Amino acid sequence: MTPSSFLYQHSEDPENSPEAQTLQRYKDMLENIRYLLLYEVDLRTIKKSDIDMCERDLREIIKGIEKLRRVPHIDSLLKSVDGIQGKIFDAINSLYLASDVIEHRYTARGRELLYQKLRECPLFLLEAIEQFLI
Repeated sequence: MTPSSFLYQHSEDPENSPEAQTLQRYKDMLENIRYLLLYEVDLRTIKKSDIDMCERDLREIIKGIEKLRRVPHIDSLLKSVDGIQGKIFDAINSLYLASDVIEHRYTARGRELLYQKLRECPLFLLEAIEQFLI
């Protein structure tokens, strides 16, 4: 393969582009965070640092997707940049609220709110994952 055919391939095939690879990495990260919250973490013992780590990772994904906003073939890789960012922001807001109420987990109402927010987050992440076309 010549260098020029390599460039031609990427411009003609968005699914093999560097942007698609980056988006696949973000999709994998979203799936991993979702899986972690659904199946790996015991919500009774989750720490504020765990919640904050997930939130930081989600902000990095939003920032990375924003950098891809003006890529000519982005519409063939994502349904909507604003749509995916909105769902990730919803997930972040759930984590913010969970982080804020974690100190109150020793009351019934505090636990209820913490668990509710931590269960909402994977739902928003699934909606974000569904925005990918790759």
